[in-house]
Amino acid sequence: MIVFQIYDHVPKELTHCVDSVRMFAQRQGTEYRVFDEDPNSAYDFAEAWANFIRITTAARTPDMLYVDWDIELLDGFSVSEMMFGTPSDALFFTGQKIDRFAEWADILLKYEATTPGAKREYGRLSKIMNIPTLKRFSTSTYRHLQYHKMRAA
Repeated sequence: MIVFQIYDHVPKELTHCVDSVRMFAQRQGTEYRVFDEDPNSAYDFAEAWANFIRITTAARTPDMLYVDWDIELLDGFSVSEMMFGTPSDALFFTGQKIDRFAEWADILLKYEATTPGAKREYGRLSKIMNIPTLKRFSTSTYRHLQYHKMRAA
């Protein structure tokens, strides 16, 4: 398994979240990767860029656990093939079935190529990809701080 996060400058109020993910990977004896390059200037805002990176990475990386920087993994968190989620989730696991992620990446790339302003819409991944509701991780094993809402308040 690979634990994957995307961030550049972590706000002080979220360092415990990133630390919890890093420690989870360490306890599991698994690889921890951070994608921390500056956003591609072709994308209008960092969220769109991060969504593009996570879906294209998921499309080629089996057994990848993706965790947003504002998620704190709690004691008891575990990964199961049945709890995979989708690339529009703040927390998802690809499992061995990366073909579905590759399919979603293709949909996004085609949408981007044919829709003016599409790069601004990656924040609405589920709507663009028409993703069904899938089984998610138990919310008793992680805490999502929803930093984007904290900043807006």
